[in-house]
Amino acid sequence: MGVVYQVCPFQALGPLTPIGEGLSPHVPFDAGWYSFLMKLATALLLLSVSASAAEPAFEVQLAEIEHIGAPPIDELLATLRSSRDRKEQMEVLDAIVNRAGGLQSDEQLRVVGALKDAYFSGFTPPEVRGKALIALGKCSSWFRDSFVQRDAILALSDAALVDANDQLSSYRVYALRGLSEAAARLPNDMQVEEKVVITAMESMRRAQDRQEKFLSLMLFHTFLRARGGDTIARSFGLMARVNEQLVDPLERDVDSLYRDNDKDADYRYILINSLRRLGWSISADAQLRHRIKTIFRNMEGRETDARLRAILREVNRQYAGLAAAD
Repeated sequence: MGVVYQVCPFQALGPLTPIGEGLSPHVPFDAGWYSFLMKLATALLLLSVSASAAEPAFEVQLAEIEHIGAPPIDELLATLRSSRDRKEQMEVLDAIVNRAGGLQSDEQLRVVGALKDAYFSGFTPPEVRGKALIALGKCSSWFRDSFVQRDAILALSDAALVDANDQLSSYRVYALRGLSEAAARLPNDMQVEEKVVITAMESMRRAQDRQEKFLSLMLFHTFLRARGGDTIARSFGLMARVNEQLVDPLERDVDSLYRDNDKDADYRYILINSLRRLGWSISADAQLRHRIKTIFRNMEGRETDARLRAILREVNRQYAGLAAAD
């Protein structure tokens, strides 16, 4: 089985907290000289970043600077494949992610291949297999080759949608976490965007527990933050899936949010933000806005958390103005 996580209230947008034997804390791949070079390089970059408007983005420059004194990427990948030391493998995964922003296309492809191999290998410790999926999503968000990004995202989607009877099903939560990382910066590819939304909705339908359901919603929320709701509202097929899996059930029975999950304020917080972004998208029609407004009004009357009740009150006030404009 993979690592079990708990979600801390109102920390839904932050990292998940491991319970028991989980992911090792970040340890730099090398110490001493490499650490000194990194600090020096970062200081020099901060002094020169405003020198020219034609320079690449700060984040990309920083990722490329991190190559100074670091092991070659192929050496890291070889260590990941050959090592049987769990701690070393975890550290190597951190180092790979730190290098992802400055890699060439062929190097990016090799990274994707190595991380997929780590996930599929039965010789890899469970926590390393899970972290490899998260690392794949983080790397994808740094990659500049859209074709490699597509490869990584499709692999994560497949891992998130593994059948419940498959021996790899315990890693679905890792794939959803990795896909949420990747969704923060997707390539300009309509098929990839649709795949992410479909994965979120299908994972929500298949969810075996509260954690998987929460991560499915987190994926949907991350997509909406990065791309907005227009991609969904413009697509009849995607909108139908979102209605079927999210909007319709809440419209029929909003009490389901409180019946067994009255303490899941973090889930409801992300849900409110997701529906709000969807309803406020340019392409959303008046009917969709009215349905979401109805859900919010019903939630406000049922909400037990004072902070969320205040948020719902303000959102409903804004929606009242929006409905009047329609």
